[in-house]
Amino acid sequence: MIRDKYMMAVGSGLAGSAINAVSTLGVMWLLNMILGKAGFGTIILALVILQVVTSIVASGFVSVLLYRVSRLNVTDIEIARSMTGAILLYAVSLSVVVAGGIAIFAESIAILFGKPELTPWIFGLSIVVPLDVARQVLVESSRAQQRIPTAILLGEVIPALLRLVFLGTVFLLSLSDNYLTASYIFTQLVPVVILFLVLRPTPSLVNQNLSRSDFNYGLKLALNRAANEPSRSIDILIVGALTSANVTADYALGSRIAKMLIVMKNAFGRLLVPRLAGGMASGDTVQIRTEYGLARLISFTTTLLGVMGICAIGPFILPLFGEYQDAFPIIMILAAAMMVKVAVGASGGYLNMAGYAGYTLVSTVLGMLVNVVVAVLLIPVYAANGGALAVLAGAIIIQTMIGIVLWKLDHFAIIDLSSFIAMFGGASLAMIAAFNDATNILCAAGFAFIGFGYLYAKRSSWRQLLSKTLSPPRV
Repeated sequence: MIRDKYMMAVGSGLAGSAINAVSTLGVMWLLNMILGKAGFGTIILALVILQVVTSIVASGFVSVLLYRVSRLNVTDIEIARSMTGAILLYAVSLSVVVAGGIAIFAESIAILFGKPELTPWIFGLSIVVPLDVARQVLVESSRAQQRIPTAILLGEVIPALLRLVFLGTVFLLSLSDNYLTASYIFTQLVPVVILFLVLRPTPSLVNQNLSRSDFNYGLKLALNRAANEPSRSIDILIVGALTSANVTADYALGSRIAKMLIVMKNAFGRLLVPRLAGGMASGDTVQIRTEYGLARLISFTTTLLGVMGICAIGPFILPLFGEYQDAFPIIMILAAAMMVKVAVGASGGYLNMAGYAGYTLVSTVLGMLVNVVVAVLLIPVYAANGGALAVLAGAIIIQTMIGIVLWKLDHFAIIDLSSFIAMFGGASLAMIAAFNDATNILCAAGFAFIGFGYLYAKRSSWRQLLSKTLSPPRV
């Protein structure tokens, strides 16, 4: 049954996300203990730079893989393996060249950010780029084949746990910083090897199942990611370039905590997006839109609860990492941005799977431009808070554009009235808590009120969710 598929995908996704969240908090704590606050800010900035490069290199390849393999029948295993193998070979070859360029120009990149201490981290971690590209391709192949537990276990859980164990060992044995670099390299290598053995792709330079139109579409999605990925991380990059390592550390910690608010959306997206592609191919739009709405309902409800918890206990938890009291307003502003993203559901995935990658590119470019302009204007005045406000502005622009496009082209609304009201109320409370932390308990109570109101407003959808098939209601 469809519900069983979602329960398996979401259950494994949540388990993986929970492990990943705990390990992320542990890694951040360990890095602070090993390197200090300024050192933590420096290594996080280096990792973000490499992450942006990796995502841009991998994006077109993994998008073609998801777009094509998700449309295959479950019996077409050999075709899926050949597609995966060919795309893996292309992606890794390109990423090796890019990684070499990063290593050569590591010092220049560090100077560009005004932080010479970045050089050894960028140089040493550059090898992570092809490893992470390979991991993303193999994970996306598993996802396209709806092998969600495999993708989560080998693509997320194992790397997170290995990283925590290795960094813990470095901390306990007081090893040198070189072992930190080795830890990140090893924790990317292991899952790639295991995924390759499990999926058994067949690499080849020529694949008859992939056409030029596939790669043209992939190029559009790559350009989209080239705009979208910096828009996700441009805040940290600009904060890192315009502020001190300590302020960068505040922002990096706040950003990673805030992103935990979208774990439920990501858990649903692992299965929902491939099903969107399959449903569109078969013409079953009513069913996939029903699933879209229910996934949005659960994801946004859990995000509201998550923001309520952070608002209530955040000021008391942050000191455990060190002098991070200034990270709380950053978290709350970014929480408002996360609510905007979650309340509309998997809008970007819907747009891409519907074949409208060009429109996605336009919306994300516009959102990125707004993000950059607002960040450059506000960071010198409001420091890290300015970067968070830029993310919020960019999220509003992007989701508004996507919503308009999908309504015009498919007459599909990415958000309903009750979700919009809850999103607006929640984002307003988050902003109040950000700029007046003395109100955090009152704001947490406000989130509880909004959450219960949202549950009541969507009570018919919750009844549908408890049905056995997740099928649309009969007319």
